[in-house]
Amino acid sequence: MGKFLFVGPTGTGKTYLVKELARFLFKDPEAYVRFDMSEFMEEHTYMRLVGAPPSYVGFGSGGQLTEAVRKRPYTVILLDEVEKAHPKVWDIFLQILDDGRLTDSEGRTVDFKNTVIIMTSNTGMAAVDSQKYERMLTERWEKLKALDEAQDPALVAAKVEKGLDGLRAGRDAEMKALEAKYAKARADLEAASAELTDLAQVMKAQQLLAGLSGKLDQEREAAEGRHAKLARAKLQAEADEIEKAWDAEIALAIHEGVTQRFRPEFINRLDEDPDSKNKWVIFNRLKKENIGIIAKLQVKEFVDLLSERHGTELVLGDDVMDLLIEQGFSPLYGARPMQAAVEKFIIDPLAKWVLDMSQKGESASDRRIKVSVKDGTTSFEMLDKLEKVVEKRTLEGAAQALTREVMELAERQADAKISGGEAPTADEKFFDGLLKKVTGVADKASAAPKAVPVYNPGVAYPGQKGTALDAEHNDPARKDKAMRAAIEDLTARAKQAGAAAETLDVLQPEAGKPGEGWLKHFIRHAKTEAAKAKAEAPVFVGYETAGGAVRVKVHSAHQMSEAEKESLRVHFSGPAPKDLKAAQQQADGVNMTASVLRDHNLLDLYRRISAIPGARFGFRSDASGTDYWVELPLSGASDAPRGSLPVEGAASAAPSEPALTPHQVRERAKTKGLFLSVLRSDKQKENPNVMVAVANGYGMLATAADLPAARAWIVEKGWADKDSTGNRLTDSWPLLMAAALVMKRYGTPADLAVLERILKLYTSSSHFHIPAKMALIDAVGTLMSRSGPEHARAVYAAAKEVGYGQTQLKEAAQSALGKAGTLEDVLSLVEKDDFSEVNPDAYIELMERTNPEGLRAFFEAHWPPQVGADGKLSGSPFKNLSTKKKLLILKLVGRGLGRPERDLALMKEVLNGTLNSDRVTHYHAAEAYSLLAAGLHLGRNLDRFLHEFLEKHTFTSYDGKWPVLMAYLYAAQKVGGPELLADLEEAMKKNAGGISSEYEQPFFELPITWAKVMVRAGLFSQYAQPGPAGEDGRPGLSKLQQMMTSKDPMIVAAAFFAVGLEQQRLGGMGRETDVEPLPEGPLGDLPDLYVPGSSSSSGNYGGGYPYYGAGQYSTMGPDGMWDHPGPFRRYHLFGRPPLLP
Repeated sequence: MGKFLFVGPTGTGKTYLVKELARFLFKDPEAYVRFDMSEFMEEHTYMRLVGAPPSYVGFGSGGQLTEAVRKRPYTVILLDEVEKAHPKVWDIFLQILDDGRLTDSEGRTVDFKNTVIIMTSNTGMAAVDSQKYERMLTERWEKLKALDEAQDPALVAAKVEKGLDGLRAGRDAEMKALEAKYAKARADLEAASAELTDLAQVMKAQQLLAGLSGKLDQEREAAEGRHAKLARAKLQAEADEIEKAWDAEIALAIHEGVTQRFRPEFINRLDEDPDSKNKWVIFNRLKKENIGIIAKLQVKEFVDLLSERHGTELVLGDDVMDLLIEQGFSPLYGARPMQAAVEKFIIDPLAKWVLDMSQKGESASDRRIKVSVKDGTTSFEMLDKLEKVVEKRTLEGAAQALTREVMELAERQADAKISGGEAPTADEKFFDGLLKKVTGVADKASAAPKAVPVYNPGVAYPGQKGTALDAEHNDPARKDKAMRAAIEDLTARAKQAGAAAETLDVLQPEAGKPGEGWLKHFIRHAKTEAAKAKAEAPVFVGYETAGGAVRVKVHSAHQMSEAEKESLRVHFSGPAPKDLKAAQQQADGVNMTASVLRDHNLLDLYRRISAIPGARFGFRSDASGTDYWVELPLSGASDAPRGSLPVEGAASAAPSEPALTPHQVRERAKTKGLFLSVLRSDKQKENPNVMVAVANGYGMLATAADLPAARAWIVEKGWADKDSTGNRLTDSWPLLMAAALVMKRYGTPADLAVLERILKLYTSSSHFHIPAKMALIDAVGTLMSRSGPEHARAVYAAAKEVGYGQTQLKEAAQSALGKAGTLEDVLSLVEKDDFSEVNPDAYIELMERTNPEGLRAFFEAHWPPQVGADGKLSGSPFKNLSTKKKLLILKLVGRGLGRPERDLALMKEVLNGTLNSDRVTHYHAAEAYSLLAAGLHLGRNLDRFLHEFLEKHTFTSYDGKWPVLMAYLYAAQKVGGPELLADLEEAMKKNAGGISSEYEQPFFELPITWAKVMVRAGLFSQYAQPGPAGEDGRPGLSKLQQMMTSKDPMIVAAAFFAVGLEQQRLGGMGRETDVEPLPEGPLGDLPDLYVPGSSSSSGNYGGGYPYYGAGQYSTMGPDGMWDHPGPFRRYHLFGRPPLLP
C-alpha cells in the first residue's frame, strides 16, 4: 500500500499525476476514486465514508469509501485538498494508513493493502506572496524579451538598463571615451591635412577623415552590443535569484503549514519522499522549460480525438507551439492557463473555421488541417491527407504462401527421384528461411546492406534536389519564415512516409524535447559561414523522401575553410556521447584547453545520427559553394543496416528482440537452458576451458529479463555478504562470470555498489579465475561509465595506493573514464610521461574523444621505428620503450593510424624479435597483424602458412616461434575460411598435459578460432545435422554433439563456443556479432611472418605477461597459464572432458 501527501503550488500537476498513475497501473486514466475533501468540512460528514450507523438515514447503503474499495480492491484513491477536511475525518484515515484496513458501519472489514492513497494539499501557500514574485519576474522577462527580439539591441539595452545603475554608468563612460578618442583623431588629422599641398595627399586625408566616422560607428556598435549582453546576463541572474528565493519561501511555508495543520500521528503514517526525507512530496513550480511538454500533451489529446472521431489530421508548426507557450504560461498559476490557451487559439477558432468551411461545401473529415500563426493568432489551411503505403500481411496469406512453397518443394524432390538428379535439401535451415520469406521477416545475416560510415567528408549529396526553398536572408540571428516552413514541411513529409521516431528526432525534435534538429542547426551554421564570407546568394535547402530514406541538404555559396572542416571532423569522429547531458559535459570539459571548441548540439546530433544504423552525414565544398547533407533511413534504429559507429546504450535502452521463427525461439531457449545447467553443475569445476565457453555463451544470449536471476545468484551464493571470502567467490566463478556479463549489459546504477564490493573481495590470483575477474572489472567499468565520470574519478583516486582488490577497482575506473571522462582525466592517468599505470584501451578511447590531435602526435613521435646507431632495426629506440608505450603504439597501428602496408611488414620484425623481446608486446603485435590483414583484405595463403607451421613445430617445444602462430590464429579469426578447419581440429586433439609454457596460450586460442571460422563459413547447420539413424531408428548424434562428448577438452570448448556464436549471429543480443562476415571478393596474399632459426622471445617471462588490465598482470599457475589481450571471452583453459548434465 502506498500513502503519499502531495503538496505545492496550484497548477503543478498533483491531480494529473494521479490520473497518469491510474493509467500506468490499470491502463485507464479514470480508474481511480476521487473525494473532494472540501465536502467533508463538518464533523458528521465522516459517516459518508464508512456508512451511516443503525437507525440513521442511509444505513445499509454502505460508505462511499469502503464500498468503492470493497468492489475494486486494486485502485487509486485521491483525497483532493485534504487540509479542508474536518480533523474527525482524518481520524478515520489513521487506521487505514497504519493497518491498511477499515470497518464500515455494517461491521464488514475492508482491505486497503492493495490501494495507493494520494492526498493533495495547497497548505502553506497562502503565506507566500506569490504575486510579488510574479511581478518581479515578469518585469525582468519582459526586458529580456525586448532584448532578444530587438532589431537594435543597443537601443533597447539603454532602456532596460534603467535600474541597473552600474551597467548604465559603465556604458555611458565607454561611449564618452570612444567619442573623445575619435574627436581627437579627427582634429589631429584635420590639422595635418591643412598643411598639405599635394592633391593626392589631400584626397587621401579626406578619405581617412571619412573612414574615421565609419570606424567610430563600428566600435560604438560593438560596445553597445557588449553592454546589451551584460544587461541580459544581469537581468537573467536577477531572475534566477528571484526564482530561488520564491522556491525557498514555498518550501519553508509548506513545512510550517503541514506541521501546523496535521497532527504528528497523521504525518508519521505517510510514506516519505526519498529525496528530501520529508513525509510529504513537494511539487515544484513549473518553469518555462517545462511548459512546452505540457502544451504538447494537451494538444495531443485534442489531435487524437479529432483523428479518432473524424479522421482529421491536425498538423501544428513550431510557431503555434511557441504561441501556446507564450500565452499559456503563468509562474503564478502553473499549467492551468495552458488549457485556456489551447481552447482560445486551437479549439474555439478551429470549430468556427470548420463551420465556415462547411458552409462553403468543404468538409474537414478525413482531411489534413495545417495550423500556423499569422498576425499574432492562429490560421488554418485545408489540405489533402497524404496516403500511407502500409504492407499488410495476414495469417491466411502467409499460410497460402507456405503451402505453395512446400508443394513446389515436393514436386522438385519427386522430379529429382524420377530423373536421378540431386534432390533439394529440406532441413531446418531451409524451413527457417521459408518461414521468414512468407511472413516478411528478412534474413538479416544475408540481407543486411554493407555498413556505411557515419561521417562522409568530401562526399557529394546522395539524393536529388527534390523540393527546394531559398532562405529570406543570410542573417543567422533573425527569424526566417521560409526556413521554418521548410522544416515543418520536411517533418510532415517524413511522418507521412512512415519515418521512425529516431529519424524524426534528428530532423526536428518535438516541441518541448531537449536537443536541436539537424536542419535548424545547419541552416544557422550555413548562414553564419555565408555571412563571414560575405556571400550574397541566400542559403537554400533541398530535401526528398525516397528509397526508404529521407535526404536533406543545406547549400551555402561560401567555400569551406580548413578550420571549418577540422571543426566538423572533431565533432563527428570518435565514440559518440551517450546522451545530451554527456555531450554538454564533454563540450565543457574539452573547451577549457582545446584549440577547436566543441558545440554540445553538434555532439548530440552526432550521437543521434550514430544511433541510427545506416544513417550518415557529410559535406562537399568547392568554388561553387558548400553542401551539408544528411541521409536517414525511414526505419530508424530498428531494421536498417548498422552504421560503422554504433552507440552502446544503457540498460533501459536495450534493443528489442528481432522477429525469429518459432523454431529458432525454441532452440534459443533450449540452448540457454543448457548453458545454465552446465554453469550450475559442480561436475564442471575441473573443466575451466568449457566453463568459460559456456559462461560466455550464456552472456551472449541473456536479455534484460535475465537481470533479476543474476541478482538472485548474488544473494544465493553470498558473494557480497559481509562475511564473504575469496573461496566463496572462486568456488562458483563460472556463475559469477555469467552474472557479470548480464549486469554489464543490463545492470543499473543500483547494481554498481554490489559489484564493487564483490570485486574488492575477489582477490584470487589463480589464472583459472582470471576470466571471471575480467568480466567483473568490465561490468563495473561499464556501469561506472553509465553513471558519469565523477564516481569513477573518486574510485580511481582512492585506489591508487591501496591493495590488490582496490587495484582491480582502479582498472574498472580507468575503463569508465575511457568511456565517459574528459580531457582533465588524461593528466590523472599519465603523470610526467609515466604510462606504467595506464590501461591502453581506456587511454586511447579517452584521447580519441577529447584530444585526437594529441593522440596522433604521440603515435607519430614513436612510429615507425627508427634504426639504431648501428643502422639496424634491432637497435631501434622502439625496442627500449616501456611495455605500456609499446602496447599503446601497437594498438594504434592496428587501428590504422599509420600506413597499413608498411606496418604489416614491420609486424614481422616485432613478432620475430628484431623490435621486441617481451612476451606481452608479442600478443598485441599479433593482434595488430590480424587487424591490418583484415583491413587490407589479405589472407588467401593463410591456410598454407598455418599448415606449414603446425608441421614444423609442436606445442611441446620451446623454440620462441609462438608469436607467429598467435598472429596466424588471430588472422584466422578475422579472415579465415573453412579450409583451416581440418588443421585446427587436428591441433585441438593434442594432449593438454604436455603443452609447453610457451605454446599454452596459442593452444588455448584454438577453440574460439575454430568456432569463428566454422560459423563464418555458414557450416553450423551442417555440423548440427543429425547423424545416420541407428538400429532403433533414432537419429544419431550430430558432429557438434559428438564434439561436446569428446575426451579432448579443447574440442568440447570449441563446440560450446560455436553454439553461442551461432545464436549470436541470429540476432537479438543488441550488439554486433563477434564473427566478422566473409570478405567480399577474393583475398590477397598475406606476407609470410616465418623466419627460420630466429627467436621472437628471450624466454625471460619476467619481461611481462600478457596484459589484461591497467597495470595488473596474471600470475603463472602450476601449468604455466596466463592471460592475453582481447575480451575475456578469449581465455581458454584446459581440464578433463565435461560431464554433460
